Amino acid sequence: MKNDRIQVIQEKMPPGTSETRHLHRKAQQFFYVLSGEAALEIDGHLVVLHQREGALVQPGSAHRMQNMSKRHLEFLVTSEPPSHGDREEAAPPK
Repeated sequence: MKNDRIQVIQEKMPPGTSETRHLHRKAQQFFYVLSGEAALEIDGHLVVLHQREGALVQPGSAHRMQNMSKRHLEFLVTSEPPSHGDREEAAPPK
């Protein structure tokens, strides 16, 4: 689902994969785990999310979703406003 105010995307990640660390200047994002276990890094802190758990990432916070488990990960990411065009790569935490 996407309109000019909100975007909801369902994503899957194979075991041992990770996205690149990045941030959004305008969009806040809520990650919600449908199945598997997620390791969500937010501003250098690791948050482990299990099925039916979620976490909010504020605008300007460097983050990356990781699947450090041996099972597939499936999750929803809700962005408000939509995050496309609002993504920049972020340096590793200090």
